[in-house]
This record gives sequence, structure tokens and C-alpha cells, in this order.
Amino acid sequence: MENGDPIYVELQKHLDRQAVGFPATRSGVELRILRELFTPEQAGVALHLGIEPKSVAEVHEEMRASGITVERVARLLIEMLKNGAITAKIEDGNHYCPVKCRIDSTGYRHCSLKTCNNHQKTGFLRVFSQKA
Repeated sequence: MENGDPIYVELQKHLDRQAVGFPATRSGVELRILRELFTPEQAGVALHLGIEPKSVAEVHEEMRASGITVERVARLLIEMLKNGAITAKIEDGNHYCPVKCRIDSTGYRHCSLKTCNNHQKTGFLRVFSQKA
């Protein structure tokens, strides 16, 4: 695995503990994918997301010690949603879940998120289609 920003390494490990998994690779392609999907600040918020949906208030409560405001948490979640990095489940307000990725039998990574024009412009598809 390539050396990466600690927040992305931490996020990769967090995602790998989820039901679908997001394993580390020798090439480090998973860290390049995370850098394309999340800013460092967004990655910090994503560390508080899991398979079960959470409200903005629940995410903020977990992050309260960092000094982040509930408004900033909401803004970051909305940015991640708009960029396709997370999905939202609407149920008595907005709830958020992280991106889900997998490696298929040929060794290629796939994500269950929608590919938006922003990712195409940033080279997300190029990074995303690399062999793990």
C-alpha cells in the first residue's frame, strides 16, 4: 500500500470494517479513490458513518469534542451527497450512509454510488477502473 494522508488510511480501515469491506491493496488504489471522493475534512466526518443511517445530529454528537458545529457537519454531509461520495436515506429527515465499494472476481474495484460529472472531470473514473 502506498503511503497516504493518515485520514485516508484511517477511513480505508473504517470502511473495511463495514459489511461490504474496503481492503487495502499493494498499489494503494483505495487511497487514491478516497482522495477523489473526500476532502480531508469530509473524510473525518465519514469516519462517523456506518452501515446504519445516522442523522446530522447523531454525527455531530459523535464529533462534538472536535469543536465542529452542527451546521458545518450538515454542510459537509450535503457536499458529500452532492458529489456522490455517500448516499442518503430520507426518513423523518436526512440520514446518511457511506459509499460502498467492492472488488470483483477480476480484481477491479466497483462502487455502488452514482457516477456524477464532477467525478468524470477529476479523473475519478481513471483511478476507479485500475486493478486493485
